Parts: sequence; C-alpha cells; structure tokens
Amino acid sequence: MKLAEALIIRADLQKKIAQIKNRMLLNAKIQDGEEVAEPIADLLLEFNEANSALESLIKRINKTNASVPYNDGKIIDAIVERDCLSAKIKAYRELYEAAIVKREMFTRTEIKYIRCVDLGELQKQVYNLAKEYCELDIKLQKANWYTELVD
Repeated sequence: MKLAEALIIRADLQKKIAQIKNRMLLNAKIQDGEEVAEPIADLLLEFNEANSALESLIKRINKTNASVPYNDGKIIDAIVERDCLSAKIKAYRELYEAAIVKREMFTRTEIKYIRCVDLGELQKQVYNLAKEYCELDIKLQKANWYTELVD
C-alpha cells in the first residue's frame, strides 16, 4: 500500500470513529419504557475495532515518515516544516486582521488608532509563505504516492 492510500484510509477511519462516538452518545440514555436504537455494547465493539485499526495504521504511517529519505532528511522533517509554515501563515493572517483599523460606531469618544504594521508588506509575506507551503505540500503529496508504507 502506498503512503498516500494509508493517509486516505486514516482520514476515513477518523471520520468513522467520530460517527460511532456520536451514535454512542445518542444511545447513552433513553426514556423509561423506550428501547435503544443501537445497543451500546455493539457500538463499543465497533468503536474499539476502528480505534485499533487506526492506531495500527498511524504507527505504520509514522514509521514510514520517519524512515523514508526526502531531500536532505526524512519525510517527517518536511511534514514538520509544512506544519510550522502553516502556523506562521495563521499567525501572520491574524496579525493582519488585528492591524486593520476599524471605526467604532456609536461611541461617545473618538479614539484614534495608529497601525503598527505595514499591511502591504505583511500581505506579501503571507502570500510568499502560502506559496512556499503549497509547493511543499504538493511535493509531499507526490512523495506519498511513490512511497510504500512500511510494516
């Protein structure tokens, strides 16, 4: 199985587990005299099986990411770089939003705000970081389709 396939299966298992959890919560209690739509014991069994499959798959994905060469390091290094880029982009976007001066309507006093950030320069940085993130993500996805999942 390719790493990319494993990542798709992981996402599906995560969705399945969330759905089972929701079904468990919906059937956790009923009114006196009613019957449960699905027995909790059956749902717990289904939940535990899916959770075990997810755990096993994540271990294999992590082993693969930590062992497969990628550029000057391993795939995991590129994933860390991508995650850090994502966090940086988010922080820069939040800074951009915070720096936008909005007029306060319906106030008795006029408060003058002064922007401490060059919005144009900040936006360029966000654009460049987003481009770098996208290029790295595409390369990682390509590597995922060529990489065999380790046991």
